[in-house]
Amino acid sequence: MKPEKDKRPPAKKLKRPAERLPAEDPARRLGTHRAYLEEDHDLVFPLHLRYLCHEVFVINYTSSGRGRGGGVRLLSHPHFELIAVKKGRVKYLLRGKRSIALAPGDALLIPPFVPHERVHQSAGLVHSILFLAEGPVAAPEAPQILKTPGGKALSSLLALIDKERRNSGEVSREILTHLTRALMHLFLREIPAFNGSPATVVPRDPIFAAAAEHAHHHLRGSLSVADLARACGVGERQLARAFARNQAPPPHQYLLERKLLSAYAELINFPQASVREVGRRFAFHDANYFSKIIRRRFGRSPGAIQRSGG
Repeated sequence: MKPEKDKRPPAKKLKRPAERLPAEDPARRLGTHRAYLEEDHDLVFPLHLRYLCHEVFVINYTSSGRGRGGGVRLLSHPHFELIAVKKGRVKYLLRGKRSIALAPGDALLIPPFVPHERVHQSAGLVHSILFLAEGPVAAPEAPQILKTPGGKALSSLLALIDKERRNSGEVSREILTHLTRALMHLFLREIPAFNGSPATVVPRDPIFAAAAEHAHHHLRGSLSVADLARACGVGERQLARAFARNQAPPPHQYLLERKLLSAYAELINFPQASVREVGRRFAFHDANYFSKIIRRRFGRSPGAIQRSGG
């Protein structure tokens, strides 16, 4: 006689609840991304320099290699882009119509809000510098092909920059900073709009120079006009007069503009960062207000800037 089968339904296997990971802290995420860049020996942006009557802020500098047929999709951004071709041949399509071919040693200046895309016609290496400039002279509105500044000196300078990026340490960072400033001076010298007559060059007021230097290094946090005046050893009225002598905006407007510019550079260089945390780094604690003034100044939202690289 066969044993009777157990007709009870098989016991259900209990599923172990999935372990829920704690939500990632945006501040930690931003810090990790910055640490990675520092470990990679990149520059700290924005990088400030003064050229004649212009205040220039480099917000990003990359050197990228592409194979034939590779390139960059259509872009339009509120900053200048300076292109230097080190190897290979590259073609730029501007405003969807005009085509410009570049060979090794050629350079191209693309003004703000000019739609452009890049196609590599052969494998090569391209240096791209994004920067903003302020000054009394109107900036160029049309793209310009620049004469090769310095000839072989430019090629040597680009080679030095590429080599220094592979090194490590604070000394390498300082060297890279000085090389980048030298490169910008070489290029700006070739752009007529940035080279006004001597009459347009305003002598720099020492109080303004000290204030600008202090502001550049202390923009993070709640730096006020009173803090700036105290750091320069003058009163707020005297500080305002120094800014006026230098044809600069009032101190409070100057600080706001510098904070927005630095936040803009941060959004470009840290696309994975929380917009709220980037705002807080520059004392914009209301995320909605931060998004509003970024959009008003640069023509697009912080999220759009992060997604498009500007």
